[in-house]
Amino acid sequence: DKDVVRALPLLTKAAEQGVPEALHVLGSLHYTGDGVTFDKVAAARYFTQAAEAGDPLAQYCIGVMLELGDGVEKDLDASQRWLHQAAAQGIIEAQARVVGSDRQLAEPLEI
Repeated sequence: DKDVVRALPLLTKAAEQGVPEALHVLGSLHYTGDGVTFDKVAAARYFTQAAEAGDPLAQYCIGVMLELGDGVEKDLDASQRWLHQAAAQGIIEAQARVVGSDRQLAEPLEI
């Protein structure tokens, strides 16, 4: 997409400055390959940085990736920590996964 290509330098600069929203968007772009190289490892790195900076959607995304082993090594303990943080910030999908974790919920990530 032309819009993504035009926005990429600004997103990258904001991400380098630690802006959580920019980190999250770059994670999403790399996860889908929209305007950038499809790279789930890079997506996980950006989601983790955004999650550590408090972005609740990034906490949800990295939580699901860790739950499923999607682009990262599966880690259910870390997954649950991120999903609980996202759920506490009102992310309904995270709340459902936390509640459903007892039932071994494993659905693909939709970003």
